Amino acid sequence: VRRALQTRAVYLCHTIRLQEQVMRDFGVYARLLKGRVRYTPANHRPDDGITCDDCLFKKGRGCRLCLDYRDPDSNGLDRCPYVLAKEDARRAPLSVLNLSYFLAESNGPGILGPWPLGLLDECDQVEEVVIAHVQADLTAKRLETLRLLPPSYPVDRPDLWATWIDTCVRPAADSHLKHLLV
Repeated sequence: VRRALQTRAVYLCHTIRLQEQVMRDFGVYARLLKGRVRYTPANHRPDDGITCDDCLFKKGRGCRLCLDYRDPDSNGLDRCPYVLAKEDARRAPLSVLNLSYFLAESNGPGILGPWPLGLLDECDQVEEVVIAHVQADLTAKRLETLRLLPPSYPVDRPDLWATWIDTCVRPAADSHLKHLLV
C-alpha cells in the first residue's frame, strides 16, 4: 500500500518479535526505532549497563554520555545512537515503531511525525496498550503523600472517578507540588 501511494508510512506493532520480522521482510527501506533504553551511548559499552535513557542532555551543555571530548564544539547529539536512529526513522520510507513508544512520542516531543500513512498491526493489543498509556496508578503511598483516602466508588462508574480526580486528586497534587517548589 505504501509503495502504491508513494508515501512515507509508520508501521506500529506491540511485540519486538513482530518488529524484527518486519525488518527482515522490509529492512531495505524500513528503519526500526526503539525506546532510549535499548540504545547504548557512544561513550559506553553495552555491558556497562548505561543506556540512552540515562541521558542528561541539556541545551548548551550537551550530553556527557555521547560527547566527543576531542571536539570542543560537540554536544553529543551527532554521536548519540538514539538520536541518529530517530533521524533515520524520521527520513525512512517506512518507520517501524512499538505502539507504546509511538504513543509516548506523539504526546511528547513529536519530532517523528506526522506520517501520511499509518499501518497498525496486532490490533487485538491496541486497547490494552492505550489503556496502559493513559492510566494513572494511585498507590497507597501516593495517596498517603497527597493525604487522600481512596474512594469507594464502583469500578464501572467512570463519571464518579472523574469527579473525584477533578475535585480531590488534582487540587491535592497541585498543593503538594507548590509545597515542593517553595
